[in-house]
Amino acid sequence: MNKKAILFSTDLLVSMLVFLVVLIFFISVWNIYSERLASNVEAEEIQLLAFQITDLMVRSPGVPENWHINSTNISTIGFKKSHDILSQDKLNTFFSLDYNLTKTLFNINRYEYQFEVRDSNGNLINSTNNSIVNSKTLIAVNRLAQVNNETQEIIFKIWK
Repeated sequence: MNKKAILFSTDLLVSMLVFLVVLIFFISVWNIYSERLASNVEAEEIQLLAFQITDLMVRSPGVPENWHINSTNISTIGFKKSHDILSQDKLNTFFSLDYNLTKTLFNINRYEYQFEVRDSNGNLINSTNNSIVNSKTLIAVNRLAQVNNETQEIIFKIWK
């Protein structure tokens, strides 16, 4: 009877050890995939914001439409002058606005952004001049648009 009790306790210890190793393995895998999922969700959220903001810039004249004349009462920033043509005046006014004000208007206070306009040869015309700091999630959206009868590339970069 004494041998059975020792055998039983050894079996119990071995099975509990195996169970704990398997449990720790599954918890580790679960944590890794949870972190990856959270990272992917954040990247998709940032990507959606970048697309929405650039779409608004190109397809909307802004609210009010003459926000570039009186920049104290801006509700929405948009650069559209007419179909597929952007307003140089609105672009110039945008680059003169306070960076934090534009973040508030874009509703991206949790993020940083950079906005650039380049000519058809890739030469920089204007930029918000914020430097991109080390970021694990950076999304850039490039769009082509007509400004002053010239094709220009607008680049919107957003990161956390």
